[in-house]
Parts: sequence; structure tokens; C-alpha cells
Amino acid sequence: MDYISELWTSRTPQEFVAAQSDIVRESVEIALEGSRRIADLSLKVAEETGKQIK
Repeated sequence: MDYISELWTSRTPQEFVAAQSDIVRESVEIALEGSRRIADLSLKVAEETGKQIK
């Protein structure tokens, strides 16, 4: 979705805040997904390393 155009076409403060909220929500979701991927990869690496040490 084109959030920047939503910001520019907002007619009321409520519409503007809603558009900002959408941007923040999407950014947080992307950050959380990235964190999950990093955690999964870290766990996989730790497990593989543990197998090699044994």
C-alpha cells in the first residue's frame, strides 16, 4: 500500500494519524519477522555447532 500518498491526501487529523499508525504497524511487523528469522537461524547454527562438538 502507498502510505505516503495516504498521508498527503489525509483530510482530517484522524485520517493522518490512521495512516501513520498503518506505517508504524507494518514497520513493526517487518522488524518482528526479521527478528524471528535471525532467532531461527541462530538456533539452527547453535544446534549444528553442538552436534559437531559431541
